[in-house]
Amino acid sequence: MEPNAFLPFNVALAFYNVGTIWAHEIDIFRTWKLINPKDFSTVQTAHWRKLPYWIFTPVGIALAGGIALIWYHPRGSPLWGIAGNLGCQALAIILTTLLWGRWQALLSKDPHGSHSRYLDKILATHWIRTMLISGYAIILLAWLLNVLIHDCSGARFTRERTKTRLSERFSSNVASLTGMIGMTTPRWWRPRCPRGRGAAPG
Repeated sequence: MEPNAFLPFNVALAFYNVGTIWAHEIDIFRTWKLINPKDFSTVQTAHWRKLPYWIFTPVGIALAGGIALIWYHPRGSPLWGIAGNLGCQALAIILTTLLWGRWQALLSKDPHGSHSRYLDKILATHWIRTMLISGYAIILLAWLLNVLIHDCSGARFTRERTKTRLSERFSSNVASLTGMIGMTTPRWWRPRCPRGRGAAPG
């Protein structure tokens, strides 16, 4: 995969992750508050069984892509795009390990279920993770647009420069051809201007 195709692939994957994180933020976690505490463990267990397929795998691929983009990126890629993308992802993973992942584990053992204080902590702070994932996707999109604009500007400059060179070369060739014609044309072939007549004889 070429660098110019690898970057859009990461952009698409980033916005997939944005969709899943917003699903957790505005729907899944808040719906858990409505579940009967007796049924909470069953619902959470079913939720965890699906995470490796639609959450962990895309997140892992996105992180690997972010690391690869450090070296494998399109020409003219901005440093803020490379650093911002990987920085947001790394911070989101670190905070997930320290906070939301740990609270999820404690929540699974809490008999209070939907009324657990750990669920309240998740609901109160999960917006930070949502913003980090959304931020890294926006950075990647801005990076892609920056590269496209850079490529278009470069292509336009190249076309204008080529036109200028061709015009200069054409003018030079015409001048050289004209000079050669003047040098090689025989004198008898060159048109003579008629002599001006003098005064009428007296």
